[in-house]
Amino acid sequence: MLITRFLEKYEYVRTQKLFRECFGNDEEYISELYGELDGENECTGTIRSHVIAVIENMSGEILSMVHYKPMTALYGTEPVKVGYIMDVATKKDFRHRGMMDELMAAVEERLKAEGDPWCFLVPVDKEIYRHLGYIHDWSFNKGEGDLLDADEGLTDCSAKLLNAGEFKKPDGLFDIGQSQGKC
Repeated sequence: MLITRFLEKYEYVRTQKLFRECFGNDEEYISELYGELDGENECTGTIRSHVIAVIENMSGEILSMVHYKPMTALYGTEPVKVGYIMDVATKKDFRHRGMMDELMAAVEERLKAEGDPWCFLVPVDKEIYRHLGYIHDWSFNKGEGDLLDADEGLTDCSAKLLNAGEFKKPDGLFDIGQSQGKC
């Protein structure tokens, strides 16, 4: 039996094995992402601002994961909260079984319930996500690419409507935790 759920913050460190398996061992980035464990057994890195959905087996092994990070899209001076989906990964032996689709749906439902008008990701291959509704594309600038931790060579975002009737490219993106400024 497989279990689909959102992790508690103290469990985030459990995703590190799947992260390394799917995205490699860039120690500098992994150190920034996961950080150390604090006194509450939570990661101190940037992953702390994420929400993570997983599918795990009865032994607790994480087979698939999807992270999202609350971001702000800026329209002129109007900030709008949106979810940035990232670190979508499934163990090699469990791919093509619908796990990614299930987790994406769970994350999208949560974002929709939170009132986000749309969510987005930076796809390595846009076609992978088209069947899920990620059809609104736009290019991001260098500063946004750094903010999004976009892999070198990637320059586009793809969005899916959740609570909005139409999509309009934002004037800029910034981390919801930032008090001011945009990229």
